Amino acid sequence: MTDTQPRWISRRALAAVALAAAMVLAGCGGGGTTTAAPGGDISAEDVRENVISAIDGSNSYVTTGTTNVTVLANNQEQRITVESETRVDRANREFVADQTTSVLGQTTEAEAYLKDGVFYQRSDAFVQAYSSEWIKQDVSENVSRTFRTVDLLQQVDVGLENATALSLNGTTRVDGTEAYVLEAEVNGSAIEAYALGSLQSSGLGGSVNVTDAAITVYASAETGQPLRVVSATNASLSLQGQQIDVRSTSDARVTAEPVSVTLPEGASTAVNATTALAS
Repeated sequence: MTDTQPRWISRRALAAVALAAAMVLAGCGGGGTTTAAPGGDISAEDVRENVISAIDGSNSYVTTGTTNVTVLANNQEQRITVESETRVDRANREFVADQTTSVLGQTTEAEAYLKDGVFYQRSDAFVQAYSSEWIKQDVSENVSRTFRTVDLLQQVDVGLENATALSLNGTTRVDGTEAYVLEAEVNGSAIEAYALGSLQSSGLGGSVNVTDAAITVYASAETGQPLRVVSATNASLSLQGQQIDVRSTSDARVTAEPVSVTLPEGASTAVNATTALAS
């Protein structure tokens, strides 16, 4: 198979950049129509504490969302769209993620699993490098790094804990549920590790500098549970010897429900990515 991508960055690397951007909290969150400010004496700080408390009590959930990414390098601009569904078992630090990545007119389907300390990935894009659609990495010594790249609730927690500005922009309804609209500007350095972790989990090195960061959380007025998370990012990445500017916007819905992670049969044929790259 011949890689027809421009020389400055491979298609596989672009997919990894998209994954990294999708996992970072940043930018100017927004979206949705809000009503007048909520009544009573509730404040942005009150809502933040309610959200953090709800996250602490959350054992499992499902997210569905879309991330749009613009990548600029060597005066070339490319756009990436990632549609994803992620099932997260926070109690056992396991997950299943299904992604559809569209870039340069091509669409790639991919799956990722974290199960028993092993990170599995499946994609047609792996065949050229690994002669297999399935690859795996033993991450048992640092499960938390891989897990946090998809644990949106943990990312929300970190974002709110490191907010440099916080505001409450009234209420709205998310799928029929009344929700507070909590907006936060976030210290970028507090969330850079998420993007870097995504790149490393994809077998790519590099560095990440988040230039600005913010997030909007639509939180249940009754329970504090995040129902929708809208974010964007402005970041600079050093990847494969190139300096890359990345802008992304992301919109995810969150549903609390039981999650059980089971590997498909194909995962049993996964190639050890670390060994394959070293050979």
